[in-house]
Amino acid sequence: MSHPYPFQIPESVERFIDDHDSYLLIGHREPDADCLASPLALASFLRRRGKQARTFCQGPFTRPEIAGFATRFATRVTPDDRAGDAAAIVLDCSTADRTGEPGTGVQGLPTLVIDHHAVGKPFGDVRLIAPAVPATALIVQGLIELSGDRPTQEEAELLLFGTCTDTGFFRHLRKGTGYVFRAVARLVDAGASTESAYHSMFGARPFERRVMLGRMLARTERLYDGLLLYTAQYMSDRAEIGDAGRGDDDLHTLLQTVAGTEALLVVREERPGECSVSMRSTTAVDVGSCARTLGGGGHPQAAGCVFRGTVEQARRAALATLALQMERLRRRR
Repeated sequence: MSHPYPFQIPESVERFIDDHDSYLLIGHREPDADCLASPLALASFLRRRGKQARTFCQGPFTRPEIAGFATRFATRVTPDDRAGDAAAIVLDCSTADRTGEPGTGVQGLPTLVIDHHAVGKPFGDVRLIAPAVPATALIVQGLIELSGDRPTQEEAELLLFGTCTDTGFFRHLRKGTGYVFRAVARLVDAGASTESAYHSMFGARPFERRVMLGRMLARTERLYDGLLLYTAQYMSDRAEIGDAGRGDDDLHTLLQTVAGTEALLVVREERPGECSVSMRSTTAVDVGSCARTLGGGGHPQAAGCVFRGTVEQARRAALATLALQMERLRRRR
């Protein structure tokens, strides 16, 4: 096989995954599918190499597409986990603080960071950062394949799921990313299915989720002459509709396709005094930098954070980070 990826595996990374007997694999708080599928697939690969591997994530696992992963992750690192020749591998985290409690539990251990975000303050003893790659799952697939191995069917299913979710089921891929589809073809040949991945991402949603979607669409505001769309979900919404209505299935996709829209801001009240903030953009707005200003992270086109405060406070803070870019866009019209 000719070299199929836009990155190399440094010798330091190869040594790291050879030199230790036990690995603690950690994803970030507020996980998405790529954050969970990547460590699960890598842990499986390490076990096949005779290593011990355990996976950790603080959660929460409330998003329907990842709810089934909750039992496969511990939320706290114990002294027994650290015993012997243990090392940590942090995946899909641009900054150390996003690892939450599990990250605190591995402090002092040798640490490898695998990520496709080239932002934030660097951390870890060894780093494999590939910003040209649209999903951490693809980096893990590269680690497996460039070592001369192939993913098992279970690993392929995980890697495909992570890749599909982080690329918006390939909607966000740009020119020059044909290698992604060639990598996906190898996963399908290994037994994965895009049909199953799509169903996991979008299927079997409760009726209440669609009711909530309608409410959030009706609540949407057009700001900056329609360049930015904003909506919110409140605890009172879930109290009325039911907790099964939590989430915003299809909301981002539907609002991003509104003519003239360049960015999207969604604030969800999770509990009193705490909100989750998600931002999306097309190509003209870097929402990743805005989310980092608020203590979160993500990509230039998809990012978010946890905000301590009310929905209105979160709205004002997020809009303040977006204001300069939105004003520039409005002046260009």
